Amino acid sequence: NPPWNPTRFYLEAISESQRRFLSTLWNVYSFYVLYANVDGFDPDAYQLPTEERGILDKWIISRFNGLVDTVQSELEAYSITPAARAIEEFTDDLSNWYVRRSRRRYWGAEMTQDKIAAYLTLHEILVGLSKLLAPFTPFISEEIYRNLEGERGNGAPESVHLCDYPVCNKNLVDSELERNMAVARKLVTLGRAARNKVNIKIRQPLGEMVAVLQDSRDKKAVHELATIIKEELNVKSIRVAEDVTEFVDYKVKPRFDLLGPKYGKLMRRVVAGLESLNPREIVARLEDGGSVDVPCGEETVPVLAEELVVETVEQEGFAIESEGDVTCALHTALSPELVMEGLAREMVNKIQTMRKEADFNVEDRIVTVFWSDSEVEKACMLHKGYIMEETLSRDLVYGGESGLAEPVGEHSREWDLNGHLTVISVGRKEGDGFGHRGSEA
Repeated sequence: NPPWNPTRFYLEAISESQRRFLSTLWNVYSFYVLYANVDGFDPDAYQLPTEERGILDKWIISRFNGLVDTVQSELEAYSITPAARAIEEFTDDLSNWYVRRSRRRYWGAEMTQDKIAAYLTLHEILVGLSKLLAPFTPFISEEIYRNLEGERGNGAPESVHLCDYPVCNKNLVDSELERNMAVARKLVTLGRAARNKVNIKIRQPLGEMVAVLQDSRDKKAVHELATIIKEELNVKSIRVAEDVTEFVDYKVKPRFDLLGPKYGKLMRRVVAGLESLNPREIVARLEDGGSVDVPCGEETVPVLAEELVVETVEQEGFAIESEGDVTCALHTALSPELVMEGLAREMVNKIQTMRKEADFNVEDRIVTVFWSDSEVEKACMLHKGYIMEETLSRDLVYGGESGLAEPVGEHSREWDLNGHLTVISVGRKEGDGFGHRGSEA
């Protein structure tokens, strides 16, 4: 604020914001350190130009360079708060979009080019972010920088406070990619809201998402980032449509306050004439000419758009959310195959939760035994490879009905898998408890 304007100050809000930001930053840093240590990753051992990296890498690199430009401009104008807010917003994007979307890229055993790109990109961003943050958070910036760069003996300054302040590389700023990613993220937000509205969890796959878009640039964005959108919304396919008519029905009601004085005794006939017309036909005529001719006995009378109330009603089997000229429509009908896959994803979620509860290391291979009904057994049989890969299970074993469960392993727990009582046991080794397992899934 200008010096002559009072500044509102709320210490608790500042403390909460600070804790949230620092926690997010530290979690991203810890994530990198955890997997880099597991893989023994050395950033000096690899060189990979930005143009040879993946689309998410290019996006976060572009976002970072745009951030550097913004922060420098704000600091030169002595606008400290806007600069700090820009860094906070970027860190949230780094954590909740880039790292979350890239997480499985770090899981593979082989050091592929994609995995190298993920490591190099996150390392570069964290080091750059520590330099950018140095005037704002000098101690945590120093901790991150020294651990990632200053103590590696590669000739870099020992302290972040001895480094030059970051400079924007405009050659790495891709405004079109950033815009496309913003469209994709908006559709993901709308899709998640549509799922919540009809109480369908994100782990339950759906058949199709339809994006209703008017701007040709938005359509191009969906085409280029379709894979990311499909994975985020857990849908099998994406289609672009011009309007929402295939997903909605209409209810058309007369405005008696306007039509009553206009038609007097004919009003009953006008209402009957409206009811005889197809609501879709009425809406189409209103869009074409702003009025519709309504049967009234042996003649027709014109009714204007403002003399009618048109309500949009979602068709059964669809969930729709809109923001501005962007609409996301989800097909909510579930085929048996989608139900089976949903159960398998629930199983993965529960096993991963149990891994955390048992404090297993991220690289630990486990054996999983479960007891449940035949439907869960069938789902796990169909998707056994997927479940084992996602949970780092060396084996996935069906022990029988849940009522016969004899929990074994290091950690056992009872779960509700979409209405199916299921007992799961996980263990890092094939010990005595895994000697008798029943039949394999």
